[in-house]
Amino acid sequence: MWSVVADLEHATPRYEPGVASVRVIEERGESLRLLVRDSEGREAAMTARLRPGWCVMQSSTVVIAFAGRAVEGGTMLAHMEFRREQPGDAKGGSRDPRATLAKIDHELRTIEQLATGSAY
Repeated sequence: MWSVVADLEHATPRYEPGVASVRVIEERGESLRLLVRDSEGREAAMTARLRPGWCVMQSSTVVIAFAGRAVEGGTMLAHMEFRREQPGDAKGGSRDPRATLAKIDHELRTIEQLATGSAY
């Protein structure tokens, strides 16, 4: 399963519905610079640290993290997303926590399908 998470360029657009493409534009060991295009065609630069078992990606608007470790019979995977407040954002946030959890749950299920199925 970790191989899916670590394959930022090919796998991320397959499990993250808001991402059209990810391109690694610089790699220095575990430090990466990424160019991410969203499904509406906007591009954003991100930095990332990618090590076996964990990955943290961030831009000026979002932080995304994964951690994984082998357990008997598979991989335990944790996933976190955080949107930074931007000028003009509604105070108190307008995201429904249930929708956010459903989105992350869907992404984790898709990652599992990619790792265990013939889709990857």
